[in-house]
Amino acid sequence: MGFGKQERELLHHAAFLHDVGDFISFNDHHLHSHYIICHAELLGFSSREVLIMANVAKYHRKRTPKVRSVDLRDLDDIDRRVVLHLSTILRMAESLDRSHSNLVQSVRFNKVTKRSVRLIVTAGGDPQLEMWRLEEDRKAFVKAFRKELQVILNRIES
Repeated sequence: MGFGKQERELLHHAAFLHDVGDFISFNDHHLHSHYIICHAELLGFSSREVLIMANVAKYHRKRTPKVRSVDLRDLDDIDRRVVLHLSTILRMAESLDRSHSNLVQSVRFNKVTKRSVRLIVTAGGDPQLEMWRLEEDRKAFVKAFRKELQVILNRIES
């Protein structure tokens, strides 16, 4: 997907922090996570990095970020695109563990054409819930990356 080392690190840290808002409210945890990340003293991160992580946490569910969102006003166009991309990837990762049963063992993106990407999901058991949720994330992926998404499921029988 073209992420550099810095974007992968921000996604890694945002993934650890994205559910911190659960301690306040499950239904709106993404909003509370955004607030907590923005106002915590996260040593070692610049204010720009904190803002990116907070917005990745905020937009990992429900809706994708709007270009004119107030939360993104302090980010440049490139960083806004990073938030859109990383929040979409985090959204998909959450979907792939929807049942919290660790059915999905690996995922891999492959470029098919300029306008199409394949996601290969390797899973054991019956990942029906995960695949259903991932199907719902297809629109967010197309919007974020401007590419069609093909999903291939490889089942590992145990």
